Amino acid sequence: LRGRQNQGSFNIARYYDRTGEPVSAVIYYNEVIEANPESENAKFAARRIELLNRIIAEERANNPDKAKVPLPFS
Repeated sequence: LRGRQNQGSFNIARYYDRTGEPVSAVIYYNEVIEANPESENAKFAARRIELLNRIIAEERANNPDKAKVPLPFS
């Protein structure tokens, strides 16, 4: 069951990643890492979180209204 939940979180993260919702993607990628930190999905998630956090920070620097929303944890 845990493996299916982890895959579900990964699929949701990928969906948000592909649809341009980086904050939501980071939240779900973190769930993947927490559930099984040594998995291939977790390794992928960690790389995506790094990139997405840079994208989020850049977006917020260019749009002060978005700066009011806290960055997701990493």
